[in-house]
Amino acid sequence: MRIKLATCLAILVAATIQGQTMAESSADMAMDFDAVWDYNDPAATRTRFEQFRNHATDSTASYRLQLATQIARTYGLEGDFKSAHGTLDEVEGQLRGAASVERVRFLLERGRAHRSNGETDKALPLFEQAYDMGRLIRADYHAIDAAHMMAIAADSTQTRRAWSRKGIDIAEASTQTRARHWLGSIYNNLGWDHHGDGEFDAALELFQKALVARQQEAEAGPIAIAHWCVARCMRSVGRLTEALEIQQQLLADHEAAGTGDGYVSEELGELHLALGNTQDAARHFAEAYRQLSQDSWFAAHETERLQRLKDLSQQ
Repeated sequence: MRIKLATCLAILVAATIQGQTMAESSADMAMDFDAVWDYNDPAATRTRFEQFRNHATDSTASYRLQLATQIARTYGLEGDFKSAHGTLDEVEGQLRGAASVERVRFLLERGRAHRSNGETDKALPLFEQAYDMGRLIRADYHAIDAAHMMAIAADSTQTRRAWSRKGIDIAEASTQTRARHWLGSIYNNLGWDHHGDGEFDAALELFQKALVARQQEAEAGPIAIAHWCVARCMRSVGRLTEALEIQQQLLADHEAAGTGDGYVSEELGELHLALGNTQDAARHFAEAYRQLSQDSWFAAHETERLQRLKDLSQQ
């Protein structure tokens, strides 16, 4: 059931203006800790956040509460939901006023903790409240985050697409630099929604938009992933030679850096197989199997895919 933010209509213009000012000022301060997030290592991130908290005695209440919501998020990523909710309970007890950026972030992290614990029915109303409040106080970055979470948690393709579009609309129109950084992620997510439904042309257009957005951010990792997604979709529309060129360049980049990527090797295997190059396909499938079999998540969740890689590597 979708639950609208009950307090929206009761918030006075003065509170809105105050919330907007708070959102802008605290967003600047929040960059102190947001910039050091490492989602692959929540424990190390929490250690850094604790150091921020130890030196935040002279900071505003807004800063300290926002920081605490992110500490809660590190617990949630580790599956320690008791600690996540306990930290968020402490934040909730200190929240003041009807609308603020710290309240938006509290709603987001409470929702994320519920969703990660399989409690989607509890998470969705919180994400929607975070979206409504974020829009109200013009905290574009967090409103987009909420739309993005609604799209991830939604149980239907139509709903996912609608929320992704809401996030895209805000990001495209926003003058806030951080908000526009969402475009690469949301274009990508919406692209996979279309791809999953066999709408490959629409998916390719979105993946290409995601690539442009990533290139504007100039971060090598996300750019490489965006190239991979474009090439993967090109395979779906039958543009095999173009897709092969992109994946070969990605492989060359990895080799130059002394690294590898099982997903790139897998795609090279699929492309060579489709082009009838069975020996080259088997070689790349073998490398994909070697790398991805060592990935604990892939091995646990993609057993059939992993077995396919093994079988095709032996042809």
